Amino acid sequence: MSVSVDYVLHGIITPSSFYSQLESASPRSGVGSFNVIPAGHTQPLFVGAHEVKPEITFGTHQLATALAEFGILGSDLSAGNVDFHYKKLDELADRVADGSSEHIRLRAAEAFGYLQSISANQGQLATASGTLALAYDGTNAPLVPAGSLALGGTPTGTENFTLGPVSINGSAVNGVQSMSIELNPEVIMLSGDGEVYSTFIAIKSIAPVVTITTHTLDAWASYGLGGTALSAFSAFLRKKDADGDNIANATASHIGFSGATGKVTVESSDGTGSDPATATIKIELRAANAAGNALTVNTATAIS
Repeated sequence: MSVSVDYVLHGIITPSSFYSQLESASPRSGVGSFNVIPAGHTQPLFVGAHEVKPEITFGTHQLATALAEFGILGSDLSAGNVDFHYKKLDELADRVADGSSEHIRLRAAEAFGYLQSISANQGQLATASGTLALAYDGTNAPLVPAGSLALGGTPTGTENFTLGPVSINGSAVNGVQSMSIELNPEVIMLSGDGEVYSTFIAIKSIAPVVTITTHTLDAWASYGLGGTALSAFSAFLRKKDADGDNIANATASHIGFSGATGKVTVESSDGTGSDPATATIKIELRAANAAGNALTVNTATAIS
């Protein structure tokens, strides 16, 4: 049968934000099944779900919005619905009008949102990757599809960031080519009483790790073979200027990350033929005490 209809991503609406600058977005059903093969038999005679734990994973360039909403420990999104929209393509044209009742929505009444990682590379836009873990609110399935609906949210494209400067133990790292911040979240999702849906979601832990690649091979001498203690870490993502290049450093529009305790090590240095060599530096962050955070984020700061 030939293709007669198709859709593209439109956006994710949370109780406080609209994410239209999506690099990717994937709703998943999260079905886990029993598959029963009787003794001595070769094929299953029973298949049934023992859990249904849906989630939406996404990648977005709207880093300031995502970091403000989710922070480093995730956020409760149950103040309103979380809506995921697909926009219908118009055959032999481009898109069906947003206000036309022809689009598709997936709705979650109860969700917990958290970020997994942030990545930035020289000459590319930075991306935040996150997850919306969906729960049963006692009435609605965790993810409810609906068709023939108008779209919500107005797309924008103005929130864009790229790689900025990095400093370790008070010294600027020269020639930074990439930076990734892995929060390494572990999330608890619980169900009980034979229910297939999760009814309890909470963050278990995070363990932030920053990885930097640089053309500065002095890192071996600076941090030693076994690494060194971290006393200060700062890194920035530069906000891009529409119809220009970078917003001025002194403008409080950039994103800053900082930490003060942890360990710095050189993972490796790499070179191929006549290509410039690079070093990979890893920073394992920890909280200084029980009241602090391993990583601090400022979504509207000047670059210093």
